[in-house]
Amino acid sequence: MGGVAGAIAARADSVYDALDATEQREARRLFSRLVTPGAGAEDTRRRARRGELPASANAIADEFVRHRLLVADHDPATREPTLDIAHEALLARWPRLRQWIDEDREQLMLVQHLSQAATDWDLGGRVDTDLYRGPRLELVDELDEHGNAILAPLEEEFITASRIAQQAEVAAEARRVARLRRALVVAATGLVLALLAGSVAFVQRSRANTARDNADAAAAAADIARMTAQSRADARTPPTVPHRCSPSRPIDGIRRNAPRPRPSRCSLNNRRTSSVNSA
Repeated sequence: MGGVAGAIAARADSVYDALDATEQREARRLFSRLVTPGAGAEDTRRRARRGELPASANAIADEFVRHRLLVADHDPATREPTLDIAHEALLARWPRLRQWIDEDREQLMLVQHLSQAATDWDLGGRVDTDLYRGPRLELVDELDEHGNAILAPLEEEFITASRIAQQAEVAAEARRVARLRRALVVAATGLVLALLAGSVAFVQRSRANTARDNADAAAAAADIARMTAQSRADARTPPTVPHRCSPSRPIDGIRRNAPRPRPSRCSLNNRRTSSVNSA
């Protein structure tokens, strides 16, 4: 690699090699904020605000600005200090930078999406519906594990708000599940108590029916015993002798010419008895 592009790459390596290990790591993080990875297209330069970089990254940036590898400028609208890669050749022909981009491409695209989401969230009034949740938030958490990305303060606020919102939703869901479990326990307890009450009532009714049946059986047995005793008593009692009729005597005061009454059965019997005795 020669010519201007080779000279720029050699100067970049010279600046980088003069840094210690911590500063070299910070230089890699710095350039990750100055590149927009292409999705099926070429990678391009990205203008970064000085305010989205930590002090350590700004200090490293000053070294590259001094060697005319980065350009320090101001945003035309806000007049906020900015940084940009000075030469397109540095992005395309510096092997070290190309290696960083290829190794961190997925992370760079994630940061790009995060930056846009945080900006939309801020401009939209910071409503919870614009925050990250679930797998997307988990991917953002991996940025801290790799440690090769610099996140702007707004992006940090966005991630923090997303974590708080997700924790609140998880806590709310846990409370909902707890309420549901308590309701199920209460319902199950009520059902068990109802079954127990029904069982107790059934047992009580069964006992009452048994007691009534026993009482009826005892009363019937008593009646049978009383009737049996009465029958035995009647069997031991001697028969009653019929009362013998006394002879009829005329009643004083009855006229003699009154019609004579018909003899009663007792009189006829007495007469038959006398005839038999005289014979």
